[in-house]
Amino acid sequence: PYAYWVEDGTLWRRRFDATAGTIDESVAVNIGGFQVSLGIDTIDDNVLAIDTWTDAPTAADVVEPNVPIAMRIAILGRTEDPVLDWVEPVATFNNVDPGGGGVLAGVVDRSRKWRTIEVTATLRNYIL
Repeated sequence: PYAYWVEDGTLWRRRFDATAGTIDESVAVNIGGFQVSLGIDTIDDNVLAIDTWTDAPTAADVVEPNVPIAMRIAILGRTEDPVLDWVEPVATFNNVDPGGGGVLAGVVDRSRKWRTIEVTATLRNYIL
């Protein structure tokens, strides 16, 4: 298993190695936030569709009829240095956080250019 977190603008990964023990590795720099969300189908109607995105699922969120069918990973990156005469629009940050919380934590420096990298993947192949 891996654990990921953002600290001081760096995305870190922690992994366990059988011989070396716990190893922390820098994955990327100039990162403002990192969010993993589950797409949940909450309606038992034989139509697989994401009804809600949750950033911090509990066991109750992923039991019948609630079925996790997708996962979204969003990373908020920024330029290394401030950009002269630039103020990043607030809308950049509003559009990043569809699940409701994780990516925007600690974003205060609007003098850098910010961009979002987002990947959404289906978790299972369903045949009904």
